[in-house]
Amino acid sequence: MSDVVELFPKDADFHHTLIEAGTISGPPDHPRLGQLRYFVSVVDADGGALNVWDGPTHESATVEARGWELPIVDSVENAAGGAHA
Repeated sequence: MSDVVELFPKDADFHHTLIEAGTISGPPDHPRLGQLRYFVSVVDADGGALNVWDGPTHESATVEARGWELPIVDSVENAAGGAHA
């Protein structure tokens, strides 16, 4: 028996990574309530997404997204016109 949990099939056809940001809004006792967080997801060809990382900075999210060696769609930069927090 293995301790490895398979999150997606080995033959998954990922299309790109997606960087998004949001403020944690709940539940009321969440330790990061009110904090801005950045999220990296891998997106398959059908549009299904799997969140694979979250963290406190856009720079760290970009480094994590690059590690997947896929095209990056950065909704944070796109929404801010090239600028981000």
